[in-house]
Amino acid sequence: MTPPKRHGLLTAFLIFKIVAYSAVFCLYTFSADQILERSPHTPRWALTVFCFSSLAGIASVVAIFRWQKWGFYVICATALIALPINLYSHVPPIGAFAGLFGPVILYGLLQL
Repeated sequence: MTPPKRHGLLTAFLIFKIVAYSAVFCLYTFSADQILERSPHTPRWALTVFCFSSLAGIASVVAIFRWQKWGFYVICATALIALPINLYSHVPPIGAFAGLFGPVILYGLLQL
């Protein structure tokens, strides 16, 4: 059986997501002290959660490239996990809820 053809916008978005997740992982791994100095309300454990969610995001994008549905569900779960952590860390609500747009955009692109 031949896999379905992937739309170019979906491919571009998935590549963007891999780059973004990799950048976030590196940022939170190598700049944790600077982030905590600038954001005193952010607990250190939140950065650890974001590092692991970035790794899960990379794995999820690879799964979506292979047309595995669980990748989309993991991306949704990581966005839902990040929301209360961002609100707890005193991120403005608009910024905290903006993280939910990623799964919505991805869903729309998967329908193309």
